[in-house]
Amino acid sequence: MPPLAIIALLLMIHPVPAAELQCTCNHGAFDAAPPVEVACAGQLYRLEAHHVQPDSPLFWTYIGICVALTLGAGLMSGLTLGLLSLDTNALTVLVRSGSTIERRRAARLLPLVRRRHWLLVTLLLANAVCMEALPIFLDAVADVVVAVLVSVTAVLIFGEIVPQAVCSRFGLAIGSFCAYLVWALMVATAPLSWPIGQLLDALFGHTHSTFYGRAQLSELIQLHGTLPSCITEGAPCAAHRSAPIRAESTARAAHADE
Repeated sequence: MPPLAIIALLLMIHPVPAAELQCTCNHGAFDAAPPVEVACAGQLYRLEAHHVQPDSPLFWTYIGICVALTLGAGLMSGLTLGLLSLDTNALTVLVRSGSTIERRRAARLLPLVRRRHWLLVTLLLANAVCMEALPIFLDAVADVVVAVLVSVTAVLIFGEIVPQAVCSRFGLAIGSFCAYLVWALMVATAPLSWPIGQLLDALFGHTHSTFYGRAQLSELIQLHGTLPSCITEGAPCAAHRSAPIRAESTARAAHADE
């Protein structure tokens, strides 16, 4: 705020008769760069600089905080998409039949995904805190227009587009890596996020699993390869599973006899 505007504000708060009004500035001009000492109506006012200067250690501290807030907002946005796109049934299948790494990752994420609404509120709350705090620290090191432009572009590119593109592709791996961080955030925000999550569970239910009927399951298997006749014709699948085993056992016995 310019020094002249501050003096006007002070006069509105503490009106002084015009005959007693005598204001002087140590720089001889009200548009001088802060800090400026202004003596007005017998009071000495020191007008500090609005922005932190680059030669101050606090400047780079604020820059680091801005970078951390941008990355935090991006991580929360990516985890929101990556974790909430996981299905509990799909994770259960991975726990039972996946590879060793997939089993470990799915087992770590399954308790989180089962608390879907609590998880959703926690991630959105953390994302909102990061995005709302970013302009505050940017305003301390840059002009208002620059702060707005940087915050919008930084949040859009590094806080939305890139994290969601990465987490949508590697949601299981990134979610498993950040699982303990997410648990810590859920505990830290529990006084606010847990009641809202319970309310959402009461309103919309807490299960969001995907189930398939025979027709949908048949189409799903066709997308992955050859469809066994036990699905299309309703024949017992045990015969199809045991026949190759019996044939292999017979072949091994014949080879042993030879």
